[in-house]
Amino acid sequence: MTDTIAFPLADVLSITTGRLLSRRRPPIDGVCELLTYMTGERTMFGDQLEAFSVKRTTAVTHPELLRQHPWLVDAQPDGITERTALYAWLVEQERVHGESIHIAPLPKEAS
Repeated sequence: MTDTIAFPLADVLSITTGRLLSRRRPPIDGVCELLTYMTGERTMFGDQLEAFSVKRTTAVTHPELLRQHPWLVDAQPDGITERTALYAWLVEQERVHGESIHIAPLPKEAS
């Protein structure tokens, strides 16, 4: 069985919803830490390089996160655009699912 590590639900939802919900400062740090763990590749930082690296690794990790936790498919803040309402939605997700969830790295053949 593959070992898993607990990550903040906010970081995971940042990837699966496409909304930057991480509470880390800067918020991208939590997302990059999760992406690095899952892919085994260090997510590169620095302006456009960071955006490219995050976008590429997110495309690979997104389906795996949904495979590991199928309920994430339905955990979408549909129609919520206002920041305060988005964080209220996040708090409700954390109440229902917990503030962190266990994630396994990508299978070797996927990374």
